Amino acid sequence: TGIKAKVISDDFDFGLSGSGELIRLYNPMEEIIDSLTYDDDAPWPVAADGRGYTLELYKSALDNALASSWKASLNAGGTPGRRNSVSPTGISISQSGSGIAGRAYLEHAFPNPFNSAAKIKYSLASQSNVQLVVYNVLGQKMAVLFKGRQAAAAYSFIWNADTFPAGLYFIRLTTDKGFVQTRKLILLR
Repeated sequence: TGIKAKVISDDFDFGLSGSGELIRLYNPMEEIIDSLTYDDDAPWPVAADGRGYTLELYKSALDNALASSWKASLNAGGTPGRRNSVSPTGISISQSGSGIAGRAYLEHAFPNPFNSAAKIKYSLASQSNVQLVVYNVLGQKMAVLFKGRQAAAAYSFIWNADTFPAGLYFIRLTTDKGFVQTRKLILLR
């Protein structure tokens, strides 16, 4: 059986199974216009397996029956009624707060080790030019997650590493204020 709702809203008063479920979308004539069965095991994004994340279809033109069309949401509860938090590149960003007292800080990624996507959080004490870069164990630049100017605030990215081989990686945050911090991240397959 599928979930049937006449109105879709932010006030989702029930949850979906963490071990997969059939979902059907009906039109006003009660005809099925879309359906899918998702799961919480690989190749589906496992970050959404009871860890506070939900799944988002990151590009509406993709086949929603394929696990590769879905990414873990940046926000617990997803983004119903709003633009998804996950971009087609698999890099997501969220900003919160109007300023952080103290200094810049790069938190440890979560989960770590991970096998699909990891959440990377950092905060800035003042407006800065920022680079958030992934390096491999040989020191080679593998991905630039963000490069640009950001206000003093807390930020959060989801790094989708589906196309990267298993191994040890380093996430480095640098600012034009002289701040540099690196964290270790282990990608498992």
